[in-house]
Amino acid sequence: MTEQVKPQSTQFVWFVWLVTCLIWSTVWLAIKIGVTAVPPFTFAYSRLLIALAVLVPTAVFRGRLRVPRAEAGILLATGFLLLGVNYALVFWGTRFVPSGLVAVLQSATPLCGLALAASLGLERASGGKIAGLLLGMGGVALISARQAFTPGNAGAGLGCAAIMGGAVCVAIAYVLVKLKRPAAHPTTVICWQMMAGIVPLAIAGLAVEGNPMHLPFTGRAIAAMVYLALAGSVAAFWLNYWLLQRLEASAVLLIAVAEAPLAAMWGALALGERLDGPTLAGSVLVLAGSAVVIRLTSRAAARRTA
Repeated sequence: MTEQVKPQSTQFVWFVWLVTCLIWSTVWLAIKIGVTAVPPFTFAYSRLLIALAVLVPTAVFRGRLRVPRAEAGILLATGFLLLGVNYALVFWGTRFVPSGLVAVLQSATPLCGLALAASLGLERASGGKIAGLLLGMGGVALISARQAFTPGNAGAGLGCAAIMGGAVCVAIAYVLVKLKRPAAHPTTVICWQMMAGIVPLAIAGLAVEGNPMHLPFTGRAIAAMVYLALAGSVAAFWLNYWLLQRLEASAVLLIAVAEAPLAAMWGALALGERLDGPTLAGSVLVLAGSAVVIRLTSRAAARRTA
C-alpha cells in the first residue's frame, strides 16, 4: 500500500532527521531511569501498553488495523523478536550498563544484519564490509571485556551480552522483513508488532516480577515510561517512516550511529555516567564499523537499482 509523498525542502527533511536523532538518543536514558526503579520486563510491557492505547484506536479509526492473512505471520514473528525478545534483553541489560553504552551496542545491529544476510546468501560481503564488520565486532569485544572486569559491577559483562543479543534479534527481524517484504501500512505493522511483542514481555513480567500493582512505580519511572511510549514508540517510529519516504535508507540508519554520542552525553549530564578510555575506544570502533557497513551496503543497493 503506497501513499503520495508530499514534496518537502531539503532543509526541512534534514531538520526532521535531526529531531528524530535527538528523540532516539534520549530513549536509552529513559530506559535506564525506568529500570532503576521498576523491574525490566514489567517496565517494558507497560511502555508498549501505553503506546498501544494510543496507536490501536488511531489504526481502527483509519481502517489500518486489519492485515492480509499472508502477512500476519511475518508481522507477529518480527514483533516477537523486535519488541518482545529484544526489549526483554535490552531492558534487563540496561540495569548493569551505562545508558550511552547501551546505545553504542545497539548501533551494532547493521553489523549483525550483514553477518546474517551474508551467511544466508542474501547479501555479498565485500572486503570493505568485512573490514567494517571486524572493526565493529572488535569494538564490541573490547567493550564487553572491559565491562566484564570492571570492579564492583559483576553484571556488566552479562548486561553487554544481553544487549548484543537484542541487536541480533533486531537484525534477524530486519532480514525476515527483507525476505518477505510485507506491504501493510506502517501503522498496521507497528500495531501488530507491538501486540506480538507485549505478550512474551507480559508473561515474563508476571511470572518473574509479580503483580505490577505491587511494584515501586516512582514518579520518575512513570514519567520515563510515558515518554518512551509517546516519544520513543509513537512519534519516533512515525518520523522514521516519514524519513524513509524521503531519504535513502542509509541516511536513516545512520541515526543509530549519530545518536550514540548524544546518548552518552545525556547519561553523563543526567546520571553522571562516564566511559573510561578502553570503553570509549571500543565505542569508536563500533560506531565506525557500523557507519562503514551502512554506507557500503547503500552504495551496493544503489548500483543494483541503477
